[in-house]
Amino acid sequence: MAMAQAVRCTSHLLQGSSLSSLLHCLCVPSVRVLTSSSIYPHSTQLRPTFKHHIRWMCDDSVRWLWPADEDSISFDAGHRHGTRKGIVAVTLNTTKPLQLHYLKEAFHHLQRRIPTFRMCLRPRGDSLWFCEPSQVSVNIQMLADDDNLLEVMSKVGKEQFTYCDPVQWKAIFIPRRAHIPCPLPELQHSFPHQCDFVFTAHHALYNGMDCNFMLKCLVDILNDIIAGQPVDDSPCSVFTDRDEIQILRKNVRENLRKNTKRIDEVRKSMPSADTVPLLFETFPRPTAIKRTTRFVSHNIEPLVIKQFHEKAKKAGVSIYSALTAAVNTAIVELANEAGKVHETCTVSTYHLLKLGNQKTEMKYQLGLLNVCLSHSSHVDKNIKSNFWDYSKKLHHELGWSLNSELALEQVMVKNMDHPIASPDDPFINPSPVLHDYTLNYLGVVPSHLYENSEHVQ
Repeated sequence: MAMAQAVRCTSHLLQGSSLSSLLHCLCVPSVRVLTSSSIYPHSTQLRPTFKHHIRWMCDDSVRWLWPADEDSISFDAGHRHGTRKGIVAVTLNTTKPLQLHYLKEAFHHLQRRIPTFRMCLRPRGDSLWFCEPSQVSVNIQMLADDDNLLEVMSKVGKEQFTYCDPVQWKAIFIPRRAHIPCPLPELQHSFPHQCDFVFTAHHALYNGMDCNFMLKCLVDILNDIIAGQPVDDSPCSVFTDRDEIQILRKNVRENLRKNTKRIDEVRKSMPSADTVPLLFETFPRPTAIKRTTRFVSHNIEPLVIKQFHEKAKKAGVSIYSALTAAVNTAIVELANEAGKVHETCTVSTYHLLKLGNQKTEMKYQLGLLNVCLSHSSHVDKNIKSNFWDYSKKLHHELGWSLNSELALEQVMVKNMDHPIASPDDPFINPSPVLHDYTLNYLGVVPSHLYENSEHVQ
């Protein structure tokens, strides 16, 4: 399986080629690096606030679970304003062609194993709730074998889920013709059939790590179906209320209110309101009235990642810290080429964390549970010649920050300094961009995901 991974940037000028070239020279210069990009425009049309959506409530019966927490409400508002969307695109290699009935059967099993496949968000009175509709369908689409994957992703990115949708996710399969080049050539002989798979869902119900977990379950189920084996339908994950997280937030908030000195320290850990990201300093914003946001989908060959991972391990650096250092270095290299860097510059980044326990009662815990850590790194102009020393320093800084309460403290201090009147406000009047990019790490995804899978890779 080959996964398209993306780094979300504040400028379309940071193309995948800069990062891949850096990884290329750090690892194996003789390896070819594959790159691709897709345009993912965000809608600028303003939509009504949540209260106006109540009239869209459907008549079908549902099982009400619990009220949505503040993060889920915020993500729902973002979804209604055409942003905060997630799309997963992977290539499946199989021993037999994936027929539509295989896929429908697989997703019916997924609905039994993973509760978010049965859930949706609905208004109830003047609040938003998680619920399970009485009628749950499977939202799968099979396209023609010559459909362009990037165009499909772009189209899906413009679509929205409504409160009346029986499920708030969508799966699209694009079977490929025989003998099409395989992203992992070593699989071609044993797994000759290829299919592109695109998955999107309401971001208030799923995060990136959940999609990674879902893919593993999907491949296991498809493998059993193709082999004619019984499929395990036992639940393998849970979706719970956010009481634990809300208690954690409350404790952090109360501790900060008792310690004004700590509030000032947390403020200093974030970029000031007049900060200009290095990317914007190097490549100023376009002045056109109508602008689009661009997502760059970038595939790096497995051998490059493998050797980069080995070098990081040898240097005593996590792959996450090493990738962050690589992106920071690529940005500084771009600024160097534009003549904008002095001896030292600052790269400001966002890092997504998942709060709470990863597993509850030996089952994977689904849902947002996310918070962003703001981190600023001081980078020397000649960073490329001291890359691994810089990676070690960054690893130490990030390691402490990621394992502390700093990320939650930053959220609380921002809310104290700039209270939000309604969930729609940040999307109607967005704050200035203060960070160069956000790094969203979905977990370790090896090239051969499933060693025990005889029919799907």
